[in-house]
Amino acid sequence: MENVISLPLDRDRDARERRRQEALDRLEIVDTQAETAYDDLARLAQTLCGAPIALVSLVDRNRQWFKARIGTELQSIPREISFCDHAIRQPDRIMEVADAHEDARFANNPLVLGEPHVRFYAGMPILTQDGEAVGAICVVDHMPRALNPEQREGLAALARQATLLLEVRGFLAKQRAIMSAHDDDTRRLLAGQDALRQHNAHLQDVAWRDPLTGLLNRAGMEALRANSRVMARVRNAPYCVALADVDRFKQVNDEYGHAIGDDILCAVADVIRSNIRRGDYAGRLGGEEFVVLWPSTNLEQAREIAERIRLGVERLKLDAPVTISIGLIEGDAAEESRRESLERADRTLYEAKRAGRNRVVADTQTRYWR
Repeated sequence: MENVISLPLDRDRDARERRRQEALDRLEIVDTQAETAYDDLARLAQTLCGAPIALVSLVDRNRQWFKARIGTELQSIPREISFCDHAIRQPDRIMEVADAHEDARFANNPLVLGEPHVRFYAGMPILTQDGEAVGAICVVDHMPRALNPEQREGLAALARQATLLLEVRGFLAKQRAIMSAHDDDTRRLLAGQDALRQHNAHLQDVAWRDPLTGLLNRAGMEALRANSRVMARVRNAPYCVALADVDRFKQVNDEYGHAIGDDILCAVADVIRSNIRRGDYAGRLGGEEFVVLWPSTNLEQAREIAERIRLGVERLKLDAPVTISIGLIEGDAAEESRRESLERADRTLYEAKRAGRNRVVADTQTRYWR
């Protein structure tokens, strides 16, 4: 009796898999070269979810192949150990594995027991325009965790962007197959690609911005290290870094409330933004702490700007008094690592607070050699 019942189920599963594989084959995308548009999606997923590994994966017949990968050198893995193979079985939802060690499906998986030591996985299926799940955009971490609602929605949005890319690819494949020269369609396609690039750039900007103040967040400041133009200005000349802290901010929050505290953070961010120059960078590291990077700038130039920021904050007319302490250092990439420069700036900020707050203290010591 069991065999009679399971046979139609097996046939249905085989038919679904055949349709899914045919949809993937029609795209002619497996084993193609890397493409910036897909790499951007992986980078956005990594940044949005704060994960060390992000992938745009496609589930082929006997393997999972990565169209884009961040944080791993693997190009493909056997399908039988693939997390994404499980994810595509529910095409309309994110599959999230909080701790693979505690999940019976994956506890003995080679990817969990060995490299890359997967503990956390989240993957949103990538669908074709016909609704076939051909892969997933996914993030992996080495420690147990969970996504927040904004990260889940962001991952779903990125999967939809991957679907649009596949639609564009499918469209181009059809055009090549029929050797058609419809100029209007080509112009519309190019316009769509440009709109997609702009939308991806917008998603990236959102992922790198602090939602309260509009300044760069910690991930946005980190991303500057991948910007060759910024790093050329840092490496080829002295640069300055300031860490700034709103004085007695916890006391303000306790006495006036968090809404007033948020108003203060926004006002301080506006003062910083209005005083830095084109080509300078400012961010909110978290809480009441801000950072400013001045590429190709010496200490005296940066000190003058930092003092203007301090005075601007002191003169704010808000519901609670506010001042700011600033620790300022001059760095040199040839002599000092980024971590060392930030540690020195943090020590200088502490000196400013210890000296009475509401002041700029600049470190004029000889820079430490690595």
